[in-house]
Amino acid sequence: MFQKASEVVEQIEKRRHMTKGIDHFHAYMKSLQSPHLAIPCIHVAGTNGKGSTCHYISNVLQSLGYRVGTFTSPYLYTHFDRIQINGQNIPENTFLTIANHHYEEWVAHELNMFEIDMCIASLYFQSQAVDFVIYEVGLGGRYDATNIVSPLVSVITNIGLDHMQILGDSHEAITREKAGIIKEQGALITGEEKETCLSIIKKQCEQKNSTYQKVDAPYHIRVDDHCHFSYRHIRDITLSSNARYQIENACCALEVLFYLDDKGYLHLTKEAIYEGLYKAHWQGRFDKIAENPDILVDGAHNVEGIRALVKSLSIYQNPKILFSASSDKHIVEMIEILKESSNQIHVCCFENERSLSYDMIKELKGIQYEEDYKRFIDQAMQGKDCVVITGSLYFVSEVLSYIKTKS
Repeated sequence: MFQKASEVVEQIEKRRHMTKGIDHFHAYMKSLQSPHLAIPCIHVAGTNGKGSTCHYISNVLQSLGYRVGTFTSPYLYTHFDRIQINGQNIPENTFLTIANHHYEEWVAHELNMFEIDMCIASLYFQSQAVDFVIYEVGLGGRYDATNIVSPLVSVITNIGLDHMQILGDSHEAITREKAGIIKEQGALITGEEKETCLSIIKKQCEQKNSTYQKVDAPYHIRVDDHCHFSYRHIRDITLSSNARYQIENACCALEVLFYLDDKGYLHLTKEAIYEGLYKAHWQGRFDKIAENPDILVDGAHNVEGIRALVKSLSIYQNPKILFSASSDKHIVEMIEILKESSNQIHVCCFENERSLSYDMIKELKGIQYEEDYKRFIDQAMQGKDCVVITGSLYFVSEVLSYIKTKS
């Protein structure tokens, strides 16, 4: 069979677009004795903030002394960082061993890449007997490979217009897809604000006999080099990030933790909250990767993400912005929003079939097209202006890998 984990990744990534449906995958996992049901879990969906919310929950749980598995996507550096325990990637030899044992079954059952990753993650977490697992939805919710779990609590961070060609062309349609994670007699927590979306979520909770809880508003908000805020009875919380939008994600995580504490799944302490939230650092989200000049990367891959980024960029004056996105996004609108923060907007393509093309932006005014984004980064690193690299997570991943080779 395979000699290296990289060989496995090469083969399963070719299976990205295959699908026989979630029922088919669920049946296969049952044939493995349902490893995804072996560990208490939390299921997180939403348009933006899923990864950050997962990370904040995980870090507070770790501060309480628990071992926590996380399954997230997409990856930033390697395929293996999708599957972690306490922030450490699945060992490549473990990934390889699981693959060699099950690969023929995966092919026979025509599983796709996401289903295979979900299978590997579940088997790994079961073998390591972690205390909790946090599963991040990859796309939508109802038909996502993660939606075979029976979570202690489900989460919908927010609803935005993204992946519209798959999920629907309205907030209402997308909400129905994401609300598909709500389980019978389960619990749902959401940070969504739009009443049209909330009414759909509430109705689904009623139909499923699931409890419903909306995240409260934070208060005493202050942003300098860090974010400071209070939430409910927890005052003076500090995040290591200075991205304003991370406050909402942290509040969503807190509501989940309060629920788990209230139901007796854990004993939450203020000390663990303060420590866990401060120590949490989610790579690729308003992530300062260099200084003099400051270089930030932010995977704001849709309109709502760009709006949140611009709100946080108010602490910087006219930064240089390098942007690229997938071709199916609202590229023109995203660029126009970025112009609120800077008149130095540079747009490029990236090395992925999903990248925008030059033809899509050649008529736009007020931007500069960069044929070689690596050359732009090299030159920008020698300047004085803050540099913000944003857009597709695939693009951000490429940039991070490139910058890593220069350090």
